[in-house]
Amino acid sequence: MDRNQGCAPKIQYNASRLLYLREKLRECLQDKEFAHLPIDQSRSDQRATSFKHTSSNNCSRTSASVCGSEYGNSGGLVKPRARPLTWHTHDRRTQRPRTPEMETVLTDLLDEPGDLLDKLLAAFPTLNLDGHDTRVLRRKAAKLLGACSSRPTSLPAISPSNRHKLTWVEERNRRRLAQLLRHSMRMSRFRDQKTADEEDRRLKAQLQERRHQLIRIRNYYQQFVSDFRAKKMAKVFEEEKVFRNFFQGFLAQERENLMDIQKLEREERNKSRILKEEQMANLEYTRRARMALLKERLEQEEAQRTNSERQQRLELIKQRRELRHMLETNVRELQRNMLENHDSVYFREKDASRMLQH
Repeated sequence: MDRNQGCAPKIQYNASRLLYLREKLRECLQDKEFAHLPIDQSRSDQRATSFKHTSSNNCSRTSASVCGSEYGNSGGLVKPRARPLTWHTHDRRTQRPRTPEMETVLTDLLDEPGDLLDKLLAAFPTLNLDGHDTRVLRRKAAKLLGACSSRPTSLPAISPSNRHKLTWVEERNRRRLAQLLRHSMRMSRFRDQKTADEEDRRLKAQLQERRHQLIRIRNYYQQFVSDFRAKKMAKVFEEEKVFRNFFQGFLAQERENLMDIQKLEREERNKSRILKEEQMANLEYTRRARMALLKERLEQEEAQRTNSERQQRLELIKQRRELRHMLETNVRELQRNMLENHDSVYFREKDASRMLQH
């Protein structure tokens, strides 16, 4: 019992959703060859009989059937008893005849929920749906059309009188549909804006938290560096103080040692200077004697080198003459052999005779 009561609103919502989709499809295809989509005969007969009796009952029943679930979901923005501003009159001259091709196309549209959804989405180029929403809509359209369209081959047409009486209902449904669409688009924009604002706030909060973390890390690092430098400088200062005292004492001792060493060096320099002067005098005498001997030896070597070069030059000229004579003799012999040799002619004749035989 509770299960049936829970399913009743869902069935009512599915029926109203199917009627909403058909009215929307009729509005989208109004400028094409599909001016009027077929509906169920029971629903059309019920509307025709209700129009004969009274218009108020028909208005309340139609508004309840069209806006049953949408009225509650839209937040009360759609008025259930809205009346059109103008009453449309039926003109038979503008009525488009129903052809077998049109019946076939309408049957295909109702049989293929995917094509019906594509036609419906083509009327709203600015409506962006992701893959999940498209699959959900296709599944719902297939389920609703399969449950409510039980006549795939025979689709009865609406009579002119019924079409004339349903004109103001269609206008009212179009206006309600436009209101629903505007409200839906406004709510979707509001949700998108709300989502974007929440995302911006979240990103700003993350950036602010990240900035605060960086500031805390920087402050901690600067404090750590300053403390570490202070401790290191204090330790270095103590070490420098100890080293300064030790270095000053060491410098005083080294200064005394240096003065003693300089005194000894002055004495040694005087002694070495006297000894060096004596050695330089001896070396000067020895140098002059050696230079005289060296000059004499160089003159002798120069004379010997000149004689040897002259002999080598004469020997080289002689060898060149002999080599030239030998080369000329070899070339003449080679030319004579080439002119007197008949071996190549003999072998050519042998090759020619062998080729002729084969």
